Amino acid sequence: MKSLIYFANVTNLDELKQTFRKFVKQYHPDVNLEVDTTKIMQQINAEYEYLITKGIPKSKTDSRTTTSQDMEDGFREVIAKIINLDDVVTIEICGTWIWISGNTYANKSKIKEAGFTWCGKKKMWSWKPDEWKRKSFKSMTMDEIRSKYGSQVVKEQKKVMA
Repeated sequence: MKSLIYFANVTNLDELKQTFRKFVKQYHPDVNLEVDTTKIMQQINAEYEYLITKGIPKSKTDSRTTTSQDMEDGFREVIAKIINLDDVVTIEICGTWIWISGNTYANKSKIKEAGFTWCGKKKMWSWKPDEWKRKSFKSMTMDEIRSKYGSQVVKEQKKVMA
């Protein structure tokens, strides 16, 4: 996520939830049938997910503030640790998570050192912010995650067939 677009002026959790409800009523693809608003809704969901887990004060007196620049810098730092590893085929950002795939077995210790965990069902490595808290125990496929939060590919290597 490059910057906050929809929630840039939100200062606390109550405002965030109220603004999110307003945007859902306005941009949800099931409500807005004339125009395809899927990409807009993905951006709204990604910003909301980020702010709800890390970057928004719980109240007006809470001093915790994290900017989208802090989040972007955090992604850069993590991605810099793994971007040049051999056999890492794809690095993508979905919401506030980073996912990597490929034939990564040879580099698994370096990937673990960078803070990634192996997700056996998805056959991919994932990284999430320390402040991230699980809200649901529902398992989602990567296609469902990409559809809900959007996907920004940072690195993609084409597999060469010999």
